[in-house]
Amino acid sequence: MPLKNQNLSIMLRTGIKAAAIGLFSLFLFSCERGELLNSEADIISVTLPVMPDSLKVGAPRVTNTRVRVPHLAITPGTEAALRNLLKDLKPEFELTPGATIDNVTDPTTRGDFNFPQYFLVTSEDRQWKKTYEFTFFRNLFYKTKFSFENFETHSQSQPYYVFFENDPELGKQEVWSSGNAGFAITAGKDPGEKYPTSVALNAGKEGNGARLITRDTGPLGAMVGSPIAAGNLFLGSFDMSKAMTAPLQATRFGVPTVMDEPMELTFWAKYQAGPEYKDKAGNVLDVQDRPEIYAVLYEPETDGKGQPVTLDGANVKTADNIICIADMTAEQAESLRVADIESGEYVHVTVPFEQRQPFDVDKQINGKYNIALVFSSSANGAAFEGAVGSTLYVDEVEIVTK
Repeated sequence: MPLKNQNLSIMLRTGIKAAAIGLFSLFLFSCERGELLNSEADIISVTLPVMPDSLKVGAPRVTNTRVRVPHLAITPGTEAALRNLLKDLKPEFELTPGATIDNVTDPTTRGDFNFPQYFLVTSEDRQWKKTYEFTFFRNLFYKTKFSFENFETHSQSQPYYVFFENDPELGKQEVWSSGNAGFAITAGKDPGEKYPTSVALNAGKEGNGARLITRDTGPLGAMVGSPIAAGNLFLGSFDMSKAMTAPLQATRFGVPTVMDEPMELTFWAKYQAGPEYKDKAGNVLDVQDRPEIYAVLYEPETDGKGQPVTLDGANVKTADNIICIADMTAEQAESLRVADIESGEYVHVTVPFEQRQPFDVDKQINGKYNIALVFSSSANGAAFEGAVGSTLYVDEVEIVTK
């Protein structure tokens, strides 16, 4: 080979090698920094400053494009106190990694939470933006009948179903929650029907109903000790920040209520157990799965910051501050079994409330109580035990009051 061509060949090989080393170094550097840059632009959770217990301000509820904070400031005095606090409120936001947030509300009302506030979240890679509406709303929840006719999909990227209630005066009440947000971590591109909690379209006792199915969470779920996800639906909220680290505490059961004293829980339901019951470690047990349905009225305690503390998966049936509870028995659960969930008939069940503490009418009128209503396709789903495929249909639920 002529010397000139040989030198050119050496230079090309050297240049390609240097470029490859440079790209590899950049790849390693990117990995060390957690690159590629995050493309998510979400609010994970919101923390409020200390609020007086008399205002009964609940935990912020974060949905796809909204942050809503329920309160029960229902007297002239408490309403005035709340308005004064909201004039210069400074909440703290937990965002997806690397994201930034800006208040883009009109300058005339910016920072005054007596008016809706609008926050723009920008992803770390600066390619994605999402606007959240942040509002406080009076949550005088008194409903006692639930038919699961109102629902929507959470978002295009996470198309799971979300149930809500409509009130003629208060409008849309986002009081129902489920573990779907946690399951979304492992769901990939699954449609809403493949999530644990979905809609029984035209398959309820009347019209639509709720359909809860115990699902396999795949390799990722098994790796973190959560091999299954029971279908669940409950009055309350789901704390996504605790979904992986403290799943029992992620379910915040109960919403403030001014309903009268509950006497009975009634509903229509049917159930088909999955074929193979497994424990958390994946061992097959000689156990048949069963559903769980219960309602709890309780008086929330307050934490060190004066915030009401909701019951969770660890104490919702055992806490000392429970006023009364209606818990479906094992015999009643057995009565729901059908050979085929699609063609099987619904069964009507009535569960009386068991009194644990006296019901105080003054506390009820002033919204001091919370009501929790819980449905699950696997009774031990909170411990990640159950049978994949176990399916519960429930509809036309009523809390009969005194």
